[in-house]
Amino acid sequence: MRSNPKAGRSTLIAVAAIAILAIVAVVVVMRATAPPPRPGEVNLYCDASMRAVMNEIIERFQRRSDVRVHAHFAPSNTLLAELEAEPEAADLFLPGDRSYLEEAQAAGLVAETAPVAWGVPVILTQAGNPQGIESVEDLARSDLRLAIADAAESATGRITPMIFEQHGLSMDEVEPNVVFTAETEMEVGNAIRLGRADAAIIWLPVAQNLVRVEIVPIPIEKNVIAELAIGLTSNAASPSAAREFMEFLGRRGAQARLEDHRYALSPPEPGDPRFETAAGVSADPEEPEQWAAIDLYWVEVVDGEERVTPVSRDIELEHGVIEDAVRVLLEGPNVDEDLEGYSSSIPEETELLSFEHVGGVVTVDFSSDLDPSGGSAWITAIQEQITNTLLQFDEVEEVVILVEGEEHALQP
Repeated sequence: MRSNPKAGRSTLIAVAAIAILAIVAVVVVMRATAPPPRPGEVNLYCDASMRAVMNEIIERFQRRSDVRVHAHFAPSNTLLAELEAEPEAADLFLPGDRSYLEEAQAAGLVAETAPVAWGVPVILTQAGNPQGIESVEDLARSDLRLAIADAAESATGRITPMIFEQHGLSMDEVEPNVVFTAETEMEVGNAIRLGRADAAIIWLPVAQNLVRVEIVPIPIEKNVIAELAIGLTSNAASPSAAREFMEFLGRRGAQARLEDHRYALSPPEPGDPRFETAAGVSADPEEPEQWAAIDLYWVEVVDGEERVTPVSRDIELEHGVIEDAVRVLLEGPNVDEDLEGYSSSIPEETELLSFEHVGGVVTVDFSSDLDPSGGSAWITAIQEQITNTLLQFDEVEEVVILVEGEEHALQP
């Protein structure tokens, strides 16, 4: 039986074509089913004095982003030395004073910077201020024992001599009173709390986290305010992810956390009661906190459809339970709620401009970030979240929602 060479070649070509198509199909399937890329990871070198607030901000950021932030906390000078020794180790550098960033930039270690906040130093004394310390000048009294942060390691230690100079004192004059030196502000604060020293100069945010102490403000015009800024390192492995976190630090949620921890969001002016009066800076952490159990209305997906659902949460009271409910709603779901699949239709940048409760009517005015251009379903979800959260209270009969003072701006 004769074979047909053309037919054989055709068969081979057909088989080859089928094989190629099969390979292409496999590649397409592999591409379609391949797992998504791993989220970006960012290494943050952060001054130890900012540990409390930065952990809160990182937690909030990671609820909304796939970027994972790994924070390494240490004194600013230690971080700078580590960055000099291993430039690739960090993507972001947030020291306790901008001077460290300037040194890093001069060494070619930081490519760009962004402002974060301002740190205000205060005098810390034992509870009740038994030594009657009223000013920086008092710290030169021979009957006082001082604790100071190490100038070679800490941002506060670097600034303390400058504060003394502002008050006509030199380090030589106060040095005989120094009985305790430490690398971090928290160690210095604990020395005061435990009675190992009578007074110290530390950051207000650190002082606020200590118990059994008293805070004496330093007049702004004779204080040395530290500018806090964050730097993107020149050798950042994940620059895009790092910039995302840098930008987040300037947004409302992160700025609110910084303000809660007593950082200034702009350079404080003389006479600012938040930083210059005893009432403004007093630490009273042993005062009982007031809490209330309320429902917050979040969005969840059930059978493929979104619906607004109440979720119980205990909230700390600052302005009154009704207003605080709105403020907490604007912050969005916490970590547990986020893991359970709850979300918010309210844009994160939205700010509460004013709150009014007259009779049974609550009027809430929001910033223009509550943009009504997202579609009717989205607007309806926003309205339900706000209205339902407020109507749970017996004292509320009607809710009026304003956007920049306009009553009908948020309409589906």
